[in-house]
Amino acid sequence: LTVGSDCSPAYTLRNLNLREFALPFDWNVSYIDSLERCFREDFRNYHKNLKLNDKKDLLVDEYGFKFPHDYPKKNADVNESELGEGVIPQTKGTEITEKWSEYHDIVLEKYSRRIERFRQIMNDTKPIVVLCRYRIYDVLRIQKFFAQYYNKTNVYFVNSCAQSYETDKIKNVFTERNQQWNEAALWKEGIDAIIKKIEL
Repeated sequence: LTVGSDCSPAYTLRNLNLREFALPFDWNVSYIDSLERCFREDFRNYHKNLKLNDKKDLLVDEYGFKFPHDYPKKNADVNESELGEGVIPQTKGTEITEKWSEYHDIVLEKYSRRIERFRQIMNDTKPIVVLCRYRIYDVLRIQKFFAQYYNKTNVYFVNSCAQSYETDKIKNVFTERNQQWNEAALWKEGIDAIIKKIEL
């Protein structure tokens, strides 16, 4: 599964044909404090009380999660099957339609299903692999959140950042080390390495 901080981990899973289903943090911008409050409140206000940002090119919920890929842009053709699927491109400076609230219920329903999947994964006894893109300090905080709010400690992380760090449950990879953004092959190296740790 993925927990942010942006959509690049989910995008990578899709490119590697490893993404089996959608989860709540796949296509948004996440912050550590937003994740903590969301887990503490069991998603109560996730994707609710939305407001446009100052540039009006993405929506922000009560927790501070940003949703750049779920709502149509101004003057764009609306394909309802694309709403909430993370496929609407984020075009900086291109404003979201003023009628975005008309689509909120459709998108919220998709997120409700993803939240339920997330809860099921957290309640399962199987180990999980989390892809993310944070500072190491923040990954350690997320690790604590899973233990605190879900009693889930068999969580393994593949994280992308320039810091050098590794434990039995955290494999840090710098997916831009070859001057290519979000290089899938480097993510795959990290995933394979962490799976070996799980199998030991």
